[in-house]
Amino acid sequence: MKRAALALLILAAACAVHRPAREGAHPMPSERVRGICRQVESLGRSGDWLVVRGTHPTDDLVSGFTNLPVSHVGVYDKEKGMVIEAEGVGVHASKLPDFVAKTTRLMILRPIWADGGAGEKAVEKARSLVGRPYDYWGIVGLNQPDAFYCSELAIVAYREFIREEDKVPPVVAPGQLYAWGRVVYDSGP
Repeated sequence: MKRAALALLILAAACAVHRPAREGAHPMPSERVRGICRQVESLGRSGDWLVVRGTHPTDDLVSGFTNLPVSHVGVYDKEKGMVIEAEGVGVHASKLPDFVAKTTRLMILRPIWADGGAGEKAVEKARSLVGRPYDYWGIVGLNQPDAFYCSELAIVAYREFIREEDKVPPVVAPGQLYAWGRVVYDSGP
């Protein structure tokens, strides 16, 4: 149990670090960034989750600890062309091209609760959380009120629409979001 708690604590710290491009890593070519942005703008809806494999070394840790091919998630704000995300700097909004540029893979997941205006309400909720701190302890189940890690933010944005039978656990990794959404687009590895 102590090892699992330590591993989750390391994962929390890894998720918390701001995700600049990995030193020595090749940035995603601007043509590919533009192509993925076009797909998101065409297929995405407000409230969709943009689940990604990031380029920062901490993304390697997240993928390794969770044994899943993705490492980060943001809530898509189609109206403003932004992605609301939680990183070490806290909850903030990134321009879509900036968000895409720091990834190697992007998937649009449409949450099962996103119909009937719920996606727009989820974006409103996510916008209202911009400026809140990062939840360093949330990934180990010690959620701090008014602080969020990336997938916690994605779930909290839809909290009012989640039913008891959806069985959303208190800690959700980005790669687990498939359980409550469907893939609309995958840029591929």
